[in-house]
Amino acid sequence: MTVLNATRLLCIALMLAGLSGCLGSGGGLNVDSGGAGDHSGSGSGSDDRGGSGDGSDGASGAAYQILDELPEGTVLTLHRGQGLETASIGTGISITIDDAATDAKVTLNDRTSEKVFTLTLPDGRSAIVDTQGDNEDVTAPDGALQSEDAISDGTDRLHLTDYGEAYGLQYTEFGGWDVSTASDDVYSIGVWSTGNETLEADVPATGTATFTGGAQGYANVGGTAALFSGDASFSADFGNGSLTGNVTDIKTAAIGSSSLQTMSGISFDGTINGGGFSGTADATVDPAGRAFDVDLSGATGAFGGHFYGPDAQELGGSFTLEGGANNVSLIGSFGAKQ
Repeated sequence: MTVLNATRLLCIALMLAGLSGCLGSGGGLNVDSGGAGDHSGSGSGSDDRGGSGDGSDGASGAAYQILDELPEGTVLTLHRGQGLETASIGTGISITIDDAATDAKVTLNDRTSEKVFTLTLPDGRSAIVDTQGDNEDVTAPDGALQSEDAISDGTDRLHLTDYGEAYGLQYTEFGGWDVSTASDDVYSIGVWSTGNETLEADVPATGTATFTGGAQGYANVGGTAALFSGDASFSADFGNGSLTGNVTDIKTAAIGSSSLQTMSGISFDGTINGGGFSGTADATVDPAGRAFDVDLSGATGAFGGHFYGPDAQELGGSFTLEGGANNVSLIGSFGAKQ
């Protein structure tokens, strides 16, 4: 079975388990036409949030539009280590995390009745993605990536997942992608998170907040490649500039299988810097001593991301884990809201 078909099977299984949002989530990155706005900075740049002033306001007075209302032409940069991780798939479906610093980007478009965005991968290739309907429809202006229903020999195709709407996110979107050849052999995967970044001036300077949402990604544990999805929670202490979090209740399915298994948890410990955050990621030791089908014990890595929306109402980012007793290689993305 191919990685692409296994992705679909996991999506179906996760939806049956109540974790909808894998495919056909509707919303996603939908846009209304309007003037262009720039959201490609680190959170400390322009106070133009892409709106006409009728969105939610932050402390700085800047108007924040939800993703559905950001204007055509808005560019959302996916920064490596802060909302973007990629990996290659080799012989035996091994996953190798990429270290290249190249960013990716999402450009919001409007094609009359179709709500779409253009995803530009780190290698420079791009595809127009329509998130409406039961399956994401992908077309390629440059012929590099084609839709699943219109591939030809020698042409690659892109399969995309987006989870934001499933978790009630308005300013944030996150998910993953895989790129396969015409013969359905997947060779490149990635996870992504982006949104309408909170300006540094609009991140609270005092107080605390909790965020709940989800996380998803790809993992290779003990030589078995798999997809996973779980619940994400974060605690921010804005006065101390700290952010901690966990991914729990993780469900996973090995590539080539639709059978769900359990995976041990992941913890985050980081610092807030401006409109973003970064820190370490570690495999969680279960306090109850429970055993899991897939064990991440000893794996370590990093996480990073940004706050999104007025007053840091939401957050999103990406993470990696490597090493440990079972030679883990994992990439994931997350999104959560207060």
